[in-house]
Amino acid sequence: MRNRRQRGNAFWGSIFILAAIVLVTKELGWLDGLGPGWVINPWSLIATLLLGALIIASLAHRSLIGTIFPIAFLAILYSRPLGIESLVPWTILGAAFLLTIGFAILRPHYGHPWHYHHHHDQYMEEQTFVYDETGQTDEIINISTQMGNTVRYLQAQNIKVVNVANNMGTTKIYFDHAQLAETATLNLDNMMGTVELYLPAEWKIDNEINLVLSTISERGMRRGQPSQVLRLQGRSSVGNVVIVYI
Repeated sequence: MRNRRQRGNAFWGSIFILAAIVLVTKELGWLDGLGPGWVINPWSLIATLLLGALIIASLAHRSLIGTIFPIAFLAILYSRPLGIESLVPWTILGAAFLLTIGFAILRPHYGHPWHYHHHHDQYMEEQTFVYDETGQTDEIINISTQMGNTVRYLQAQNIKVVNVANNMGTTKIYFDHAQLAETATLNLDNMMGTVELYLPAEWKIDNEINLVLSTISERGMRRGQPSQVLRLQGRSSVGNVVIVYI
């Protein structure tokens, strides 16, 4: 996991360094002599680099949203060369939105780095409701949000793995009445959304989430001696992760 995170950081670091080089060389005029008819906008090149990198990263992680929407933005950016100037940006983005919904319905498990436990398949249809897991004793919990809102109150007493997939939605998970096995893992796949984790202040958190154009923030203060350990793994692409200690 740590090696994967290092490779991801190297990939995105290289993309931003290349973008800086493009910006500087354009301002120095080094890109003006590429040939007649070449009119290069450095910001368009930088946007193309970032969007292309996001497409590559999303394909590697099998993310539908991270693939379709960058392609839509590239289509808007290059609408004149593509001969689609008659399509307004909202039309292209609307088509991308509908394509994402369609593929998500046809391939609901595509893009998730984990497999669903058969006891939790029913939650896929309940992701826009508040669900109370009273009496939950399973060791593996799967939570998925697709363009909606999910609120889950975990009360399982021997959690080993929590898998969270959030695509263009908001997922809130409360752990204050849950108990972990001695060490538990939360696998996160967050794309263009917000995930809020409400954790007991006594827990120790090992954060290994790979951030791609995303932010992670903490609210509240940890206190006391660490009683249980929760390891955060996975990725967040163009999204937000919020850890709230309660």
